[in-house]
Parts: sequence; C-alpha cells; structure tokens
Amino acid sequence: MDTLSKFNVKKHMCKFGFELYDHATLNPNRYNILCDLYQKTIVFEFINIKTEEIVETFGFRLNELQINSLLPLMECEKYELYRDLPNGWEWDINNGNRGYRDGWGYKFWYLSESGHPLFQTYMDCIFDKKQLPPYEKLLNWVRNNFKNKKELKNKDMLW
Repeated sequence: MDTLSKFNVKKHMCKFGFELYDHATLNPNRYNILCDLYQKTIVFEFINIKTEEIVETFGFRLNELQINSLLPLMECEKYELYRDLPNGWEWDINNGNRGYRDGWGYKFWYLSESGHPLFQTYMDCIFDKKQLPPYEKLLNWVRNNFKNKKELKNKDMLW
C-alpha cells in the first residue's frame, strides 16, 4: 500500500518546521528543520546569524517506514489542544514542566488543509517524558531519525 494513501489532508499536517533561536552560544549559525509530506522530504537549513544567508542545506527523502511512524505524530487535533492556551501554562509543574532550555529553543509551526489556521508556538520548556506536548514528541522523532546522519554529525545542533 502506498504510504501517502494513509495521509489524510483533513487529518494530518502537510508541512511543519522547527526554527532554532539561540541566545546562549557563540555558534555563527542557527538552523531550521522543514518537513513537507507532499514532497516526502525533510530539510535542515543552516543559516548565518549575522547575514541571514543560508550557508548549508541538507535534504533527505522520507521512506515508507519513516512516514508510517511519522503520521500518528502529525494529527492536527492533537496540536489543537495546545492552541491559544493561557500565557505561561507550560511553566506549571502540573503540566509536566521540568525546567527550561536556557537561552535557546524552537519556534514550531505547522500548516494543514484541515481547516485550522497556522499553528505556532515557542518551545522553551523541558517536559516530563510522560507529559510531552505533541510538538516535543515530533522533535524527538526528528532527532531519533536524523541525529546519526553523516551530514549532520559535526553540526552544532541543539536537540
């Protein structure tokens, strides 16, 4: 069965991204992680902080196994529970807060054809593994599937 036949544009996000912001290191580059399910690709862009120019790009095709494991993490309804939460909700220890990323984090976004508007949130907290928001689970999936790629091995990636 073709993997994308399981992809439902009314149920799954079509594209997502993680955009690093880093105020804590002297690394000259930041990076973006961009996934496009229509194209079955994930791209890592490394951007010069001073000039905002893309200095390196590495793209990877998603195989059927990866897409099958990714689709449950891309269900829009799981993310909608996190839309428009009150400011500071993530800092409540009862919501799973276990600390914060010190001076760095990600802006996460996704696009879909589900009828929901653009979803965006900042990822600056660390959560208990049992209470991970869906975007943290998605970042874990990206890390687990791409951290050992030879193209990314020597990059200063803050996972």
